[in-house]
Amino acid sequence: MKIPFVRSALPIVAVLMFGACASDSEEGADAAGSETLAGEAAGAPSAPVDQAQQMAMIAEIQSIEQQLQPLQEQALADADIVVKQEALSAVVEAAMEEAVPGSAALREEFDSLIGDYQAAQTSGDQETVAELGPRLQALDQQLGQAQQAAMERDEIREAIESFQADLSGVMRGIDDSAGTLLDRRDELYAELQAMMGSSGN
Repeated sequence: MKIPFVRSALPIVAVLMFGACASDSEEGADAAGSETLAGEAAGAPSAPVDQAQQMAMIAEIQSIEQQLQPLQEQALADADIVVKQEALSAVVEAAMEEAVPGSAALREEFDSLIGDYQAAQTSGDQETVAELGPRLQALDQQLGQAQQAAMERDEIREAIESFQADLSGVMRGIDDSAGTLLDRRDELYAELQAMMGSSGN
């Protein structure tokens, strides 16, 4: 059993940004599909559904992120980025705690269990994996809700975007060829956000 835990560290910066984008896109696409079915049932012409386009864009973003991952890891080791990442992590975690009191305790529990879970996976201890898996999934879901609540605050989104810009700048400085991928990723993010905005109107 593999669990995509993403809550315990803040190279979750990109996950936070992409996760919000992907989640909203899927919800928007589902809503568009429901409206189309309702329209057809009423005899009205069906409205175009852009779910396939959204999913294709998300898949391309994921592909770009995979290509950029080694370079991003290198950039995250930059001394200035380390300081900024720690500061951002503190800001996000404080916002999560404010939005959902008790989030800090949940994160501590998650961090204390994830090492045991990963060690059990490595050693093939399926009993421990089966025991810890459901609790970690529950913690991951609760922390995800706290992240989502924190992301509703303008200052948190702005702080994450500022850090992402700084990180991208370091990545470009390390490898000029990364610029094309970074620009394409940013373009896709902007297009997705525009699509979500228009679908919400």
